[in-house]
Amino acid sequence: PISQPEPVRGPDAKWRFFWRVGGRPVETRFTELNAAQVVPAAFATEWAPTMDGWGAAMLHTVHTVAEMAARGLGLASDALTARMHNGPH
Repeated sequence: PISQPEPVRGPDAKWRFFWRVGGRPVETRFTELNAAQVVPAAFATEWAPTMDGWGAAMLHTVHTVAEMAARGLGLASDALTARMHNGPH
């Protein structure tokens, strides 16, 4: 019916501007996750600093919440964040 979304065929065009934040693993079985970042030409000067800034702020927030959750569960404060190190954020 007309109200149904179209199925995605192939890569979603928005995915090419997905911006990774945080460190990358030195060794991985998933090298495609370490592909070069894509920067739109029209925003070349401000794209990377803006995306890195927002990404760092979000990652810091997630780490803070994960530490609070670990403490609430009676675990060491780094019990969850240690597992997040170099994850595909």
